[in-house]
Amino acid sequence: MRKQKIVAIVAAFAVIGLSACDLRVAEEHLDATYNARQCIIDRESREAGMYTAENPTSTASGAYQWLDSSWQVFLPFAEEHYAARLTSLEEEQAGAREHAAFASPYVQDIVAAYALMVRPQNARPWPYRSCWTKIGETVSLRNDGP
Repeated sequence: MRKQKIVAIVAAFAVIGLSACDLRVAEEHLDATYNARQCIIDRESREAGMYTAENPTSTASGAYQWLDSSWQVFLPFAEEHYAARLTSLEEEQAGAREHAAFASPYVQDIVAAYALMVRPQNARPWPYRSCWTKIGETVSLRNDGP
């Protein structure tokens, strides 16, 4: 099962253009935030469609219920941090840069991992401190050595 996950991640990175170094850091962030992200999904969208969920009273969408305004800020920051373009041309044309529910599950996960690992607690878009305690040990974000 783990091998299938890694193969899927490598294929996704090939499509979106991440280097091996970016792959290592992003995979560490995805692993370290898995339980926290599942906790947020449980509270935000598990019963409403998860990655395609739409909030009927706001612009919030996707598994993590990103407001469009927040999604449009966090996506470019995550791209800059991981030195990668996280959306493909097809996703961009379909509106993934403007609305989280139009982005792939992988892109939604990596942007959420960025928000949890890199942003200070007071800047995280979710109020669930109980979820934040599920974040694994913070990894080094520098790529200056082994």
